[in-house]
Amino acid sequence: MVVMAIGFLLYQSGKRKQRYNLTLEHRNRLIEEQKEALAQRDRDVTDSITYARRIQQAILPQEESIHHRISDFFIYYQPRDIVSGDFYWFQEKDGYMYMAAVDCTGHGVPGAFMSMIGYTLLNERLAAMDTPTPGELLAELHRSVQKALRQSEYAENQLDRPLDGMDIALCRYEPAKRELWFAGARRPLWYWDGDSLQQIKGAKRSVGGLLRDHVEYPNHQLTLAPEAVIYLFSDGLADQFGGQIPKKFTSRRLRNLLGEIAPLDLAQQKERLAETLQGWQGSAEQVDDMLMMALKV
Repeated sequence: MVVMAIGFLLYQSGKRKQRYNLTLEHRNRLIEEQKEALAQRDRDVTDSITYARRIQQAILPQEESIHHRISDFFIYYQPRDIVSGDFYWFQEKDGYMYMAAVDCTGHGVPGAFMSMIGYTLLNERLAAMDTPTPGELLAELHRSVQKALRQSEYAENQLDRPLDGMDIALCRYEPAKRELWFAGARRPLWYWDGDSLQQIKGAKRSVGGLLRDHVEYPNHQLTLAPEAVIYLFSDGLADQFGGQIPKKFTSRRLRNLLGEIAPLDLAQQKERLAETLQGWQGSAEQVDDMLMMALKV
């Protein structure tokens, strides 16, 4: 009887173990299926964003087309993610050249959506206006962004109010007179005058957001020397963390760097800029999109 009881218990234990193993195997299979489904979803999202990058890159001015108007320039463009919230813009109208470096709210997919809106509205506003000054174009762009995002419909105390906008350094250049007009929305213009690096500050307000409808962006006018180089850029370069004791690169370091390399040709300048920023960043993550346009007009 004892032997039979032991045998029965062993049989029952074996059955329970078999059921447990089957249950465990089923759960493991479900986990693997869920992991594969998540991995496939990630691949689909990445593929979609990669396709969006191709669209974004397709609308940006091709460097070959800029070369037809300006022979000596460089564009340093380093998105933080697959797509970027920064973009550069270049157009011609009635003998004037318009150029801008634009830093939209956010980065990645949200920033990229804003960049598409900004790029489209810049083209639309320029086409609709009669050779506007940079300040006039920024003011029109501000109203257009507010309208496109319906920002004026929100009360100032609404928690879900959209604050999206963009910071812009915008120039209009007249080659026949070597005359440059600049207006900025929270971004400056830096330029090399042949002796030193000079700065013109932009207005202390962005384009878009919950500012009033009618906002002014002051114009600044200067005549460029033949050796002049202008620099338009986003804040991602100065905000990059790195160094032995992690801290921001800062505008001061960036300005000192440009003041040092400005006498070089622009190809060498771009190389030195990239080397310095990459050396500063080291193994740290990139914190923001980076954009700089340098033009010798």
